[in-house]
Amino acid sequence: MDKRTHEAANKTLEQIQRMLEDETLTDDERQELEMHAAKLAGTLLSTWLPFGLLRKFLMTVFILVAIYGIISGMNWLIFSLVIAGMFSPRLVGEVAYLLGKLSR
Repeated sequence: MDKRTHEAANKTLEQIQRMLEDETLTDDERQELEMHAAKLAGTLLSTWLPFGLLRKFLMTVFILVAIYGIISGMNWLIFSLVIAGMFSPRLVGEVAYLLGKLSR
């Protein structure tokens, strides 16, 4: 998914969210819109790599720092993998889903 597709999907999701705020929807219409919103949210969070060249570069740098830490014996640099993971939309989405599930 490229940046334009991601922006279009994000705009569509915002429109669906606004439509869901309408009180005049029937139950069937509301369920259908919620199903589309859930599928669209899953699509938005399905990419592993971040959008934008700078974010991809920073993610790569943090991964390389972690690899350097493993090779050189500075194991504390492995924590840079956590920072690199924060650049991944899918990983952030999975962690948020898991934390939401655990908090219920």
